[in-house]
Amino acid sequence: MTGGGRTVVVWMAWRTLRWHPGSVLGALITLVISATVISALWFVVDSADRQRPVVERYAGTPMVITTGGIPGAIPPRLVAAVGAVPQVAAVVPEHFVVAPFFAGGAPVQVAGDQYSNPIGHGWGSARLTPFGIRQGGPPRREDEVVVDARLAAAARVAVGDRVEVRVAGMPRAYRVTGVAATAVPWRYQSALFFTDGHVAELAGHPRGFTSLGVLPRPGADPHELQQAVARILEPYNPPGAQVFRIATGADRGAAEGNLPPGGSPSDGYNVLWFLVYVMALIAIGMVAAALGVSIRRRSMEIAVLRAIGARPGQIRLLLLAEGLLFSLVAAVLAVPLGGLVAPLVAARFRDFGVVSVSFEVFYRPLPALWTLLFTLAVTLAASLLAVRRALRIRPGDALGQAPAEGGALGRGRLLTGLSLLVTALVLAVLETAHLVDFGQPLGTMIVEFVRVCLIVAAVGLLAPWFVLAVGRLLRPLAARSRRAGGSWPSPTWSSTTAGSPAPQRPSYSV
Repeated sequence: MTGGGRTVVVWMAWRTLRWHPGSVLGALITLVISATVISALWFVVDSADRQRPVVERYAGTPMVITTGGIPGAIPPRLVAAVGAVPQVAAVVPEHFVVAPFFAGGAPVQVAGDQYSNPIGHGWGSARLTPFGIRQGGPPRREDEVVVDARLAAAARVAVGDRVEVRVAGMPRAYRVTGVAATAVPWRYQSALFFTDGHVAELAGHPRGFTSLGVLPRPGADPHELQQAVARILEPYNPPGAQVFRIATGADRGAAEGNLPPGGSPSDGYNVLWFLVYVMALIAIGMVAAALGVSIRRRSMEIAVLRAIGARPGQIRLLLLAEGLLFSLVAAVLAVPLGGLVAPLVAARFRDFGVVSVSFEVFYRPLPALWTLLFTLAVTLAASLLAVRRALRIRPGDALGQAPAEGGALGRGRLLTGLSLLVTALVLAVLETAHLVDFGQPLGTMIVEFVRVCLIVAAVGLLAPWFVLAVGRLLRPLAARSRRAGGSWPSPTWSSTTAGSPAPQRPSYSV
């Protein structure tokens, strides 16, 4: 086919988008929905590679000495040795303990916390964040506690209220003496502050510490400071092991026990990729069904083109050009829609524990590119499948009675699609109304995943009827457009029969 013939094919493909709005719009909506879901998942998967544990508790100190989770392992002599380093202005030893919090006899959990219970600290270590008193004063007795502002708001407690804290299963009553707040971001954990001596007693290690914050002198070189502290730690680490470690920068987030936002490669990350694969397979079926019925509805048009001399290769190129236009339009719509949906998808994954509560969605060009390539590949593959059926139409059929538009659609397919849709609706009602306990969080996540698959599969099965319905709704609009648009220009098929007349505009139905 010459260059002029290819131009005519692309021109006719573009005219199809105007003269068949019903079939085109139905298939396009199906493709946009599929591409939007894939785009949202790809934004989430791409973001999983770029997460780092957030730094909250140790935001006020550039260096922390940790013990790998061994409580009370830092002896007082190590604290004194690090404090004697010339570049060090102060050292802040810390105890911490899991402290379930009760107000009014009910347990208190703050929405968005990565742990179900607050963490108890000594008030002397509040400068590691740093925390300051917003209301009231610091704790001075063993039965006094300071509550951070997020926890106080969730529990609806104020200075002077009585609360209960259970450590190691033992309930203890405390009076709230103050509410503390910090200027740094504090979104994923809750804190209680006791006197330093009392928190050491609660931790069960009064003569050792679990971590040590190092505050440098103004102007101290960070590299020299780290080398000096590392030399001090060498005698305390047994041969072949590294119990005492230095954490700086983003590593402080892991040192304070924050969960990796992206999930470990063995669970959350694989779950995300699994969902991408499954949704991609389902999307292929949806798009193939929608494009297939869109092309079958134009079987008369294809038969006429064959009768006036269009060859199979030209018909194939025509339908592939339509698929290319489909994919470009769908990708332009799906990428921004996927970007809007991605935070909602990430929020559900946070609820199910697939990713950490601190997981954030990052927007980069790569997911948009993958969405475009996926949309292009799926659309062209679906078009090729539909072309095989379209090319079975003999040119002579156009001179007699052309095949019916799409033929009769299977009743079994309709019933199956409706059954899947009803099943998804029943699962949604059971979960929303809490009529059945599916188990948290794994059971609920499985149910939601099954429900999404049922909905997507139902849409794929019912896509032909959706396309037909949209076509009927838009038929009057298309008729008015044809009456107002006048006649087509008169291009020629450059590689068809020599001297054949240009195709005249037939009266097509939507």
